[in-house]
Amino acid sequence: MKSFFTIFIICFSITVLSLNLDFEKLYEIERISDYPILLPEGIGFESKAVFNPGTIVVDDVIKLIYRAEDWAGVKKWNGTSSLGIAESKDGILFKKEATPILMPTEVYEIPGGCEDPRIVKVDDTYILTYTGYDGTSAKLCLAYSKDFKKWVKVGPIIKTSRWSKSGAIIPKKIDGKYYMYFGDNDIYLATSKNLRDWQV
Repeated sequence: MKSFFTIFIICFSITVLSLNLDFEKLYEIERISDYPILLPEGIGFESKAVFNPGTIVVDDVIKLIYRAEDWAGVKKWNGTSSLGIAESKDGILFKKEATPILMPTEVYEIPGGCEDPRIVKVDDTYILTYTGYDGTSAKLCLAYSKDFKKWVKVGPIIKTSRWSKSGAIIPKKIDGKYYMYFGDNDIYLATSKNLRDWQV
């Protein structure tokens, strides 16, 4: 798998050079502000931290699903995480919802919580991968929604590993299968025909 990414980077670089593009300008990024676009607030689900979001654009509105952490369990498992949502029309000013869209309710999510969201749209359904953390092991989980209000949890989707995180689904079938990259220290590839049953 690592060789695939090496080949991709080499091919991409050759393509950029062959098109006579200014490589430095291609990656030019401008910081608009020294302040974060989201901050922790209050005494509730996002009182300690907000970070590691996944985003999707829906009808010209940026929906930012972010990991929020409270102060529960500090020095044991670091705080309980939930997933909040914020919206923006310009990518700079975001308005947060007052309550999380996904809270830890299952044994594989307690006490650590729901972490590290990634989201895609497949047909008319929003597919969310996230990490369920029980304080000991991380499980890559999946939930889905049609409206961002009601989410249905599918549960852990990588059955062969005690530690799996950060699922990035390619939202179109390739040769009859969906593909998902996942992992933190190493990157793995899983496939599925139905977005629920995944094979590594």
